[in-house]
Amino acid sequence: MTGEDAREGWIDNIYPQIDEGVVAFKVYMTPSVPTFPKVSDGEMLEIFTKVAKTGMPIGVHAENFDICTFYSKKLEKEGRLDGPAWAEARSVLAEKVAIELIISFAEATDARVHVVHMTTKEGAELVKAAKKRGVKVTAETCHHYLVLNAKDSMSERGSFAKIAPPLRGKEDNAAHWQALADGTIDFVGTDHAPYEIATEKDYPGATIWNTFPGIPGVETMVPILVSEGLNKGRLSLSRFVEVTSRNAAIHYGIYPKKGSMEIGADADFTIIDLDKEYVIDEQQTESMAKYNPLHGMELKGGPVQTIIRGKVVYDEKAGGVVGQAGYGEYVPRQSIQRLERTFKYEKYSEQKAEVKTEVVEKELIK
Repeated sequence: MTGEDAREGWIDNIYPQIDEGVVAFKVYMTPSVPTFPKVSDGEMLEIFTKVAKTGMPIGVHAENFDICTFYSKKLEKEGRLDGPAWAEARSVLAEKVAIELIISFAEATDARVHVVHMTTKEGAELVKAAKKRGVKVTAETCHHYLVLNAKDSMSERGSFAKIAPPLRGKEDNAAHWQALADGTIDFVGTDHAPYEIATEKDYPGATIWNTFPGIPGVETMVPILVSEGLNKGRLSLSRFVEVTSRNAAIHYGIYPKKGSMEIGADADFTIIDLDKEYVIDEQQTESMAKYNPLHGMELKGGPVQTIIRGKVVYDEKAGGVVGQAGYGEYVPRQSIQRLERTFKYEKYSEQKAEVKTEVVEKELIK
């Protein structure tokens, strides 16, 4: 739901949308693109209040617009054109105060909120504390926030590593691996948002301030989580399955049709070769967007075949995508479901690079 939707009375259409099988709602605290204006705090509170009555999740892009706008203008005026300036303008504090507001609104309205593409250590700490208090809050991160940092990637790739929220620091990378292992972060998304290079990323007059923020993500999420998570001991196999499949299916009410291997579920599988070694090449992708800040990264382990509803749609040996256009289908919500645990039982040790099984805490999200 954008600010324009809210101001045009679209909030009253929430209930008919639910009847049509919508799986969740989303609000933007900052504009996404010119056609997606942000909601005001009052509009967001009203949305939370109305959606809370339904039990449906509300995803929130959590950045404080005023902070981001003020410092973007300030740094641009000062002549900063380096890539890391983008991350500096959209600071850790901008995400922190946004998540604090989201959690406060959730507590006040009993809404079920979901922090999308969370990036900071501070954000993870706020979510964990809120879960302990029984707030209906869940969170996701993206694979690039686990392995890339603003200083290195944005210095090297500039606008080709520009995303919103921006890449952060190595300390945030480590904190998010831990939060993903212990259940503070519930699952991983791609935030797949590629742009045309010639018109939106690299054109005459393009700067870090006027190019579009977004990168491809669909093809790299699972490879990164296999190589840097599963194979390096940051995630156990069971937790890997949860954060890539099961938990998102439950969250969006499409489990067990999706995210399950039960009898009667869709026959969706990804076949992974844990030993294959390769290098990410932005020119050798299925996506038409031939750029990726993960370009050149050496990986071990990744998908070799994908099966959807019993049909092979991707086969590495056959050259890649073999599925036919039109085979995909919309999956409406099956029921209203919530993730059962606030904290999982895994604790990641960065020093020993292994996952220790330890009971931390179990608690129902009421």
